[in-house]
Amino acid sequence: MDFANTATAFLADPVDIDWAPASHASRQGPTLVKARIDLGQRAALTQEELDERAAVRRHEARARHRRLTFVAAAASLLTGTGLGIFGNLLSNQPLLLAGFGLIAVGAVLASLALSWLLETGLQPLNQYYRPYELPASAEEIGTLARISREDPELARHSQSWWLDNAPIRRQDVALAMAFHAANRDR
Repeated sequence: MDFANTATAFLADPVDIDWAPASHASRQGPTLVKARIDLGQRAALTQEELDERAAVRRHEARARHRRLTFVAAAASLLTGTGLGIFGNLLSNQPLLLAGFGLIAVGAVLASLALSWLLETGLQPLNQYYRPYELPASAEEIGTLARISREDPELARHSQSWWLDNAPIRRQDVALAMAFHAANRDR
C-alpha cells in the first residue's frame, strides 16, 4: 500500500521544467544547450522494436552472405563447365580435370547455399544489436540514479524513464552523463 501511495504521489507531482530564458542561453554555452536538446529528443524504444531492428539486420546479413555464395557457385560451375568443354575439345587432360574440379567446387558451394535456405536455426539477435541499443548494465543504471540525484534538471528529464516500458539503454546513460558533465562545467 505504501508503494502505491508513493507511486501515485510521484506521478501526481507536476513536472516543473525550468527552461532558462533566452538571455541566459549565452551564459549556458553551446555544449549544455546541445546536451539539453539531445536529452529532450531521447527516443524510448521498447525491446520488441529493438528486436525488430536486429531481425532486419540479421536478415540482410544472411541475404548478403547467401547472394555471394550463389554468385561464387554459379561462377565456379560456369568456369568449370567452360574449362571442361575446352579441355575436351583440345583433348587436353589437365584442362578437363581442372574443369571437373571447378564443377565439383561449384556443386559444393551451391549445395551449401541451398542448405542455408533451409536452415531453421538462426543466430541469436544479440549479435545484431548496435552498441548503443544494448540495455544498460546495473552499474550504468546506478550511475544514472546517482547523477540524477545530484542534478535536479536531469532528474526532471529522466523521471519518465523509470516508469517507461522501454529499457534504459547505454545511449540513454551516455546522454545523461554528457548532460551532467555539461551542466557541471557551466
